[in-house]
Amino acid sequence: VWDMWTDVPSELQVPDGVKSISAEAFNGCDRHRTITLPESVTTIGRSAFRNCRLSSVTIPVSVTKIGSGAFYRSFADDDAFVVIADLKKWCEIIFDTNSTSKT
Repeated sequence: VWDMWTDVPSELQVPDGVKSISAEAFNGCDRHRTITLPESVTTIGRSAFRNCRLSSVTIPVSVTKIGSGAFYRSFADDDAFVVIADLKKWCEIIFDTNSTSKT
């Protein structure tokens, strides 16, 4: 029997073809430690990974928008890190600071 609260893998690789991580998609899901997003993802929604206790997250260069609070209190400790492939592309991302945004 699979239990969504105890049988969650510590490493999550979002399937290729997913275009958007919706608002609050993983909010409070503290079982995943490592998350890898595919090149198909272009948007990370508001509070998508809030309170997740991650040790690492890989954000592809295809991401163009990150919602407000997407990674608020998301990292487990000071050794956690974000993997980005292209610093120039990272600097071009639109970071939504509007707390009422639906994305």
